[in-house]
Amino acid sequence: MRFAMTLCHEYPMGDDVRLRFEEHVEQVRHARDAGFHAVYSGQHFLASDTQMLQTVPLLARLADVRERVASASRRVGRDPSSVTLVAISKTFPVDAIRHAAEAGQTDFGENKVQEGLEKIRALAPRPLKWHLVGHLQSNKAKKAAGAFDVIHSVDSAALLHDLDMAAIAAGRSPKLLVQVDLAGGLTKFGDRKSTRLNSSHIT
Repeated sequence: MRFAMTLCHEYPMGDDVRLRFEEHVEQVRHARDAGFHAVYSGQHFLASDTQMLQTVPLLARLADVRERVASASRRVGRDPSSVTLVAISKTFPVDAIRHAAEAGQTDFGENKVQEGLEKIRALAPRPLKWHLVGHLQSNKAKKAAGAFDVIHSVDSAALLHDLDMAAIAAGRSPKLLVQVDLAGGLTKFGDRKSTRLNSSHIT
């Protein structure tokens, strides 16, 4: 059975459509060289493998996003390789993340510890980097520090201490990012001015 997909409709019409379409063709050639089976016919790519059906659109979208990141970086004089692209994979099934990984994506973001742990175990031992981007409660600090590579939501000195102790016990060194609530919103998480983390809390 052959599966067909149209890639042209994903982009608005314009002078660069042909160039982008040619890039898609080249990406399919690379995918074929990597072991997928596909041919180009008219306005469709015909694939004999459902994995190809899943992966080629991701290759195209990832290439587009990376080029936009690179272009923005160059405009401000920044090295594009210094920018990390994190794919927010919360609520997506393991198969979707696997296809993204096969398309070259390495960093994934989860907002719930338990859901993230299940995906980390399911996709091991792939060399992926896992980010916890959601609010983290102190009672889950041990699990988070033992599994995630980057934790984006440190919002108190107490949580920072718990993560530090848990990371030491697990023999790991996750990167920690402090979340600050500058607006003082009652419905927002983040360290506020009254309890702001300072250098005395961080070593």
